[in-house]
Amino acid sequence: MQHPSPYEKKAYPWGLIGLILLFPLIMIPLATVDYEVTIFFYHHKHKLFGELMKRTVFQGFKFGASDPAIFFQIIMACFYFCYSPKRKQNSYHYYRPFLGYVIFSSLVTGLGLVHSVKWILGRARPHLVFADKLPYSQWFEFGPHFVSDGIFYGSFPSGHTATVFLLITVSYWLIGNPQASRNSKIFGWVWGVLIIILTIMMAIGRCMTAHHWLSDSVGVTLMVLVSIHLNYYYILKIPQQVEYFSRQGTYVPLPRYWEFGLLWRLFFIAMGFMGVVIGIRSVVIGKAPGLILMVLPAVIMVFYLVRRVRQVYRNSMIQFEDRG
Repeated sequence: MQHPSPYEKKAYPWGLIGLILLFPLIMIPLATVDYEVTIFFYHHKHKLFGELMKRTVFQGFKFGASDPAIFFQIIMACFYFCYSPKRKQNSYHYYRPFLGYVIFSSLVTGLGLVHSVKWILGRARPHLVFADKLPYSQWFEFGPHFVSDGIFYGSFPSGHTATVFLLITVSYWLIGNPQASRNSKIFGWVWGVLIIILTIMMAIGRCMTAHHWLSDSVGVTLMVLVSIHLNYYYILKIPQQVEYFSRQGTYVPLPRYWEFGLLWRLFFIAMGFMGVVIGIRSVVIGKAPGLILMVLPAVIMVFYLVRRVRQVYRNSMIQFEDRG
């Protein structure tokens, strides 16, 4: 009988379960006041504040509130792709799991949560609803947009808010790191509070410019929180990797960009799920019914890639798999 690895920690899922339950507990009541709260912020807007939350240098505007988070992700990506296990180990080597965690969480959020849900739901933005151009829909309903109408940017969920809140990954690294010092953990908590405040400011600012409903920002914040918690403790198993390093002086010899190997497969799995939903919806609403032809290839692609993801993951993280 094989025994569990000494670096395998018993994962109690109560924190994850609590975060998952938090979503309906907040989002269901919010749906009853979403329209009224959003229009309140819109009518009591502060123009400069709203513009600061809206703009970004990556869309040809001036520096905005979301830009520091974007630059942070770009810098982390540069370090990640420049990493080589063949080079002499230094302090940079110690942070290798954190780099993978940031990249993994950023792309899972951006491609897997934000943009895929936008395309599937097609919720109309507040400024289009306020101008009586499109009907209002709740965050859990299919909106008036559809892919056959052309390229659009759905309202739910908010990409700006998700980008800012992803900075909370720093807190996870500092607080959840079993080797972190007391001062590091304190800084992690302070950093987390500051990011939550910035996220709230972004949510309010997006309402003020009528680019998002309040539920767009609250919903994506809760989804990102579940995602990064799941990534940290259960998928990438960062605490176990760090503890392995503390015992062995190095990390388990993993493929150089093994997280990215998972990510590109997960991207096509997300595309497959989108194809299934969009194809079925095209028939239901009577728009571009030919898109139903996407469903069968999408199902086959998802079925094949799910098996490949499981195989790649187990081959990479076998040291930390529960083999009891």
